[in-house]
Amino acid sequence: NIANPTAALLAACMMLDHLRLHSHASTIRQAVLASLDDPRTHTPDIGGQGTTSGAVQSIISHLPRA
Repeated sequence: NIANPTAALLAACMMLDHLRLHSHASTIRQAVLASLDDPRTHTPDIGGQGTTSGAVQSIISHLPRA
């Protein structure tokens, strides 16, 4: 519960872009970047005190509802 999932999710966005699923990549990328605006969700590996679970929950909260 220390590592930030940002790199893995942004890598997944690059894969989605490669597969020409740009709208999906953009949606996830925007949620990831929006979550980074809140320092409370920063995990220890990037100098914060948040948890991996907290970072994921923050990212999910920034995704649009279907």
